[in-house]
Amino acid sequence: RCPLEALIIRRLLIQAANFTEKQTVEPEPQPQPMPVDDGGPGCLGIIKIIFYIFIFAGLIGKILHLFG
Repeated sequence: RCPLEALIIRRLLIQAANFTEKQTVEPEPQPQPMPVDDGGPGCLGIIKIIFYIFIFAGLIGKILHLFG
Protein backbone atom coordinates (compact mmCIF):
# COMPACT_ATOMS: atom_id res chain seq x y z
CA ARG A 1 0.00 0.00 0.00
CA CYS A 2 0.93 3.57 -0.46
CA PRO A 3 2.17 5.28 2.76
CA LEU A 4 -0.24 8.16 2.10
CA GLU A 5 -3.13 5.71 1.96
CA ALA A 6 -2.04 4.16 5.24
CA LEU A 7 -1.80 7.59 6.88
CA ILE A 8 -5.28 8.56 5.66
CA ILE A 9 -6.81 5.28 6.84
CA ARG A 10 -5.06 5.56 10.22
CA ARG A 11 -6.23 9.18 10.62
CA LEU A 12 -9.81 8.18 9.77
CA LEU A 13 -9.72 5.31 12.26
CA ILE A 14 -8.42 7.62 15.01
CA GLN A 15 -11.10 10.21 14.24
CA ALA A 16 -13.81 7.53 14.27
CA ALA A 17 -12.56 6.24 17.63
CA ASN A 18 -12.51 9.75 19.09
CA PHE A 19 -15.99 10.44 17.76
CA THR A 20 -17.46 7.32 19.36
CA GLU A 21 -15.76 8.14 22.69
CA LYS A 22 -17.24 11.65 22.73
CA GLN A 23 -20.70 10.43 21.86
CA THR A 24 -22.60 9.75 25.04
CA VAL A 25 -25.93 8.03 25.11
CA GLU A 26 -28.28 10.07 27.26
CA PRO A 27 -30.89 7.99 29.04
CA GLU A 28 -34.44 8.80 28.12
CA PRO A 29 -36.01 10.97 30.82
CA GLN A 30 -38.41 8.95 32.87
CA PRO A 31 -41.80 10.61 33.33
CA GLN A 32 -42.12 11.86 36.88
CA PRO A 33 -45.22 10.57 38.67
CA MET A 34 -47.67 13.38 39.22
CA PRO A 35 -48.51 14.08 42.86
CA VAL A 36 -51.97 12.93 43.76
CA ASP A 37 -54.20 15.98 44.14
CA ASP A 38 -57.10 15.44 46.50
CA GLY A 39 -58.92 18.42 44.99
CA GLY A 40 -58.74 20.45 48.19
CA PRO A 41 -57.40 24.00 48.43
CA GLY A 42 -54.66 23.06 50.91
CA CYS A 43 -53.74 24.70 54.22
CA LEU A 44 -52.74 28.03 52.73
CA GLY A 45 -55.99 28.19 50.75
CA ILE A 46 -58.05 27.52 53.87
CA ILE A 47 -56.19 30.24 55.81
CA LYS A 48 -56.83 32.71 52.96
CA ILE A 49 -60.54 31.82 52.89
CA ILE A 50 -60.86 32.36 56.65
CA PHE A 51 -58.95 35.66 56.33
CA TYR A 52 -61.30 36.89 53.59
CA ILE A 53 -64.36 35.83 55.61
CA PHE A 54 -63.16 37.93 58.56
CA ILE A 55 -62.52 40.93 56.30
CA PHE A 56 -65.93 40.56 54.65
CA ALA A 57 -67.65 40.17 58.04
CA GLY A 58 -65.84 43.26 59.35
CA LEU A 59 -66.96 45.33 56.36
CA ILE A 60 -70.56 44.18 56.74
CA GLY A 61 -70.40 44.98 60.46
CA LYS A 62 -69.16 48.53 59.72
CA ILE A 63 -71.88 49.05 57.11
CA LEU A 64 -74.57 47.85 59.53
CA HIS A 65 -73.24 50.22 62.23
CA LEU A 66 -73.53 53.12 59.78
CA PHE A 67 -77.19 52.39 59.11
CA GLY A 68 -78.08 51.23 62.59
